[in-house]
Order: sequence, then C-alpha cells, then structure tokens
Amino acid sequence: MVSSFGVRVAFGVLSGVLAVACAGSDGASALMTTKPEPAGAHCPNGGQAVVYGVDANGDGELDTSEVDGTSYVCNGAQGEQGAQGAQGERGLASDAKGDKGDMGQAGLAGTDGKDGADGKDAPQLVLGRFLPTQVVSGAVVTCATTNLNATTTECRGLKVNGLDVTLDAKEANSICASVTGKSYNNASGLGIVAAPFMRAGTTTPWVIADSGNTSPMQNLTCNR
Repeated sequence: MVSSFGVRVAFGVLSGVLAVACAGSDGASALMTTKPEPAGAHCPNGGQAVVYGVDANGDGELDTSEVDGTSYVCNGAQGEQGAQGAQGERGLASDAKGDKGDMGQAGLAGTDGKDGADGKDAPQLVLGRFLPTQVVSGAVVTCATTNLNATTTECRGLKVNGLDVTLDAKEANSICASVTGKSYNNASGLGIVAAPFMRAGTTTPWVIADSGNTSPMQNLTCNR
C-alpha cells in the first residue's frame, strides 16, 4: 500500500475525476434493534439482545427475514450482600407499664458488597463494505455515494457523526478495520476545514477537535 498525505490537494482532484466513472449506487442501510434479554443460556443474569441486519426492502424496519444475527450485552453477576448491622440496645423490663423507653441506637451500616463483573462488549459488525449509513467503532459513518468491487470498497463524501474527519493514515485505518477488517487502500480530500472535526483518539476511538484546522478526508477506499 502506498499513500502520500503531502500531495493531498492534487490527489483529491484526480480522485474527484475518477469518481465520475467509478461511483456506484447507494447500498441498503444497516439496522440494529435492542430488546431486554431475560436470564438464561445467553445471559445468566439477563441483559440486552442486539439484533442486526441489512434493510433489504428499504422500509426502515428490520423484518424477520432481514435479520443477519443477534449479539448479547449481558449484566454482571450480583455483588455479595453486606454484613448485617449490630442490634440496638433494649430498654429495661418492668411489670408496671411505664413510659415508653427511648429507642435504642441504630446498628452500624453493613459494608457494601463487591461490584459484579462487567458484561461483555457487543461485537463490532464487520460487513465488508461501505453502506450509506453504518456504525463504525462507536461512531456513525455516512457516505454520499459508495462503490464496491472484488478487492475494494469506497466511500465518497465521508462524514463521521456528521462532521469532517482528519485526513491521516490513523483515521483511515481505524475506519477500514471496522468496515472490512483490513487496511485502507487510499484516502483523499481537498482544502482545509476549521473545528469542529473528528479525529482518532488515544483512549477512545474518536474525539471531537474543538479548535484548529485540518485537511478533511472526503474519499476513502478500503481493501477487502
């Protein structure tokens, strides 16, 4: 793979000319729904079932025949019960009914139980191609147009959460790894945009840059 971000403007113009001949029609949208999952074989302590698939008939609903699979986000196990507090003091006993004694002191609060283990993260869906709208590493990636062939898939007019994304190998590979499970083939863009824009994070997949400028990644081709 060969790429050069030092010649972004010239490469972006050439990619724009080639797109007239290569851009394909929009593909179907990926849909995802969630529903409570009772305690059982999939989740011993219950959780959420994530049903996903491609909206083949374009009606905006995930029909039973369009479901590609189901993943589960499970609740952790219940923590241990805290120790019981000590019993308060009792008043003095008497044959004659006297005045009501003062209430004994409340026992000490028991210690908190241990936190249950975290449930497993839902798996990242690798569809092997760009769609007009899809979830990529916790963000929504949209494409104005898409193109697909035997070895690559292309997104033109790329946006991440509705914002421009920095034109750099780290961002390109992060998107391609989630879309096809492989590296990027080429990326291009024209001009300079001001904040806000998206860039790859260090502790989270994506962060919003709220200052400065960047060269935008407008077109991205991923290997398949």
